[in-house]
Amino acid sequence: MNSPLFSALEAQIDSGRHRFFMPGHKGELPYPLSEVAPFDVTELPITGSLYELTEPFNSIEESIAKSYGAGCSLINAGGSTLSIHTMISTFCPLNSKVLMARMSHVAAINAAAVLNLSPVWLFPDVVSGVLTSGVISAAQVHEKLTKNPDVSAVYITSPDYFGCICDVASISKVCEEFNVPLLVDNAHGSHLVAFGLHPIENGATACCDSFHKTLPTLTGAGVLHLKDANLKELAKHKMTLLGSTSPSYLVLLSIDMAVATFPQIMEDFVALSKKVDYIRSIASAKGVWATCKTVDPCRISLVFGQGKRAETIELLYSLNIEAEYISDRHIVLLPSNSSDFSVVEKLIELLPSLDSPFELPQYSMGEKVVSIRDATFGKTEQIPLNQAVGRISACTLSTCPPGLPVVIPGERINSTIIEKTTGNLNCFVLQ
Repeated sequence: MNSPLFSALEAQIDSGRHRFFMPGHKGELPYPLSEVAPFDVTELPITGSLYELTEPFNSIEESIAKSYGAGCSLINAGGSTLSIHTMISTFCPLNSKVLMARMSHVAAINAAAVLNLSPVWLFPDVVSGVLTSGVISAAQVHEKLTKNPDVSAVYITSPDYFGCICDVASISKVCEEFNVPLLVDNAHGSHLVAFGLHPIENGATACCDSFHKTLPTLTGAGVLHLKDANLKELAKHKMTLLGSTSPSYLVLLSIDMAVATFPQIMEDFVALSKKVDYIRSIASAKGVWATCKTVDPCRISLVFGQGKRAETIELLYSLNIEAEYISDRHIVLLPSNSSDFSVVEKLIELLPSLDSPFELPQYSMGEKVVSIRDATFGKTEQIPLNQAVGRISACTLSTCPPGLPVVIPGERINSTIIEKTTGNLNCFVLQ
């Protein structure tokens, strides 16, 4: 197995040098961390420095870039949050406008606050017969860019939490026409390269991957892909401004070891997609498959009857299933080849039927009063959410998962927003 970081860490351990360096555990921790503790180190001559373009990280990143067809790829231990912040700060200057999907992850909204960006919102197209909110279309991007030719970038999410995939190839052509970079939150799609659906191979200027969401890596394993290799040093610089100066070598090692077996991992995803395709067929036959036409081949998205959430949760637990996400109407399952698909078949068989018309979620937004930055960093107070009608939000209200905003900082909170926000008992508002 060709794992440059593993080889470096093993050489450091085998050297027997006394550990007069961080971290404080000195390579010894109780079970279950006892086996990995020796590999948890800091920047040393042999282990390299993530942000300084040194080995073994150069070799790891070059291998990833080759696998994805990117100009360059940057790894990190801060997940897609750090990748998103780095990507946006690399392409969107301070105080600029950005064409941004409204259902962007809260990490993108936070980046907008830090950089004082002014988003021009893109809303998903509602597609008849689709039981999720649809995708951003190339036609909509073209229309918005025609009206807003001064935006610094276009920022979309693909795939979304339910597995719906935008036509990135068509959107990228529109962005090329307007000479605007296309940035894609592909956090849930690291494996899509196995199916020709990865944003980079479809023309995106940059995209983030959360390896840990679908690949066999530790939580926090993130990658930023760039089309232009000449931007690597600039992006590394931006990452140092935003990321921890003490990245987890265990997380980085998990990326390294996944890269070493990348071809086999992708073969496994192709095999997994065949199992999911069968599940999709029986779910579609019952009418509980919830996704768009172009879908993540390895994600299972189901829908159930109105007002049946408690009953559905009870059903899931009776089948010993811990789902990735359960909303008021949806179930999202993230399987692997080792998953027991018989319990998923049983779930579909017993799932509460759709005994009422399905209404797609509507993306209503509050009135914008001040900028995202002014609201985020202004003087605030914390109040119960049910008392916040008419107040200006100083935070992003969302449920996580999936981490999509119901209200953005700087918007006036209305009663509809409160009805759609679950799990937030309190919120921050401007004084």
